Amino acid sequence: MATAAAAAAAKKANEITFIWEGKDRAGKILKGEMRAGGATMVNATLRRQGITVTKVRKQRIGGGGKVSDKDVTLFGNAGFFIAHKDVPDDLVYEFTKLAYSDGAIRKVEMAFKGSNLNRLNPLEGNIGPLHPGALRYWKELGVTLPEPALK
Repeated sequence: MATAAAAAAAKKANEITFIWEGKDRAGKILKGEMRAGGATMVNATLRRQGITVTKVRKQRIGGGGKVSDKDVTLFGNAGFFIAHKDVPDDLVYEFTKLAYSDGAIRKVEMAFKGSNLNRLNPLEGNIGPLHPGALRYWKELGVTLPEPALK
């Protein structure tokens, strides 16, 4: 019994999805899809059902069609950097200053059009404490710091 079940499972693993078109006995055009081991099996199964097959083809998986704006969703304001608390403050300060420089922001905006970087409130959406080095940079710029950043 276990051998028959294993054989059936192995057989099912080799099946491919086929898209087919055909006509029934009354001449009505029918379309559908069927999993089978090959196009010959699809033809035979449909013939037994009284369908004259006109087309059979393998279903393409992940056709790589064109991506539209509706296919992609963005969330958040921008990326956040994470640094261990033991990283020197001066290093994090310089890194933050470089990463949020005008040149870096322009490159990000060019690479990710519509990224909606909020230059007036760059910490919008921040849910954790800021590293002391980053805190120093944002304070120097006069950025309003969200409550979680101050913990």
